[in-house]
Amino acid sequence: MKDIRLKLTRGFSDAKSEAAYGSLDVPGLGVYTSLERIWNDNVPGKSGVPKGFYTLERHNGSKYTGTYALVGETVAHLPGSGTPRSACVIHWEDDGVYLQGCISIGDSMSWRADTNRSKLIKNRIPSVLAHLEKFDRIYLTIA
Repeated sequence: MKDIRLKLTRGFSDAKSEAAYGSLDVPGLGVYTSLERIWNDNVPGKSGVPKGFYTLERHNGSKYTGTYALVGETVAHLPGSGTPRSACVIHWEDDGVYLQGCISIGDSMSWRADTNRSKLIKNRIPSVLAHLEKFDRIYLTIA
């Protein structure tokens, strides 16, 4: 069985955009810019994902399909599992305020003078998801 271990390292936070940017290292593919909501005490739909170790499981929900959900100590794939959070998935969004506890992946972050907010640039999710399909087990560490 083939495994891959991704690492997300958090960096810059923009409170006005409710955005937390970092770097996502995808072995064999490259390092990308990650986008999450800022940390808000793990409140569902309003907070980034807690630091820790996760497995990624294939996800085909009603809102996002063909992606991966994070599964760990405080995060479950599907609701009703007894964990505080569920359905934290990888999907595209360029503005942190619109993410509801999920992770987006792009090329870089820019500041938009017209809105006075930060934005994620260029969707890299399709290429990352295609790469992950080659592996049987996918692990993610968020530091």
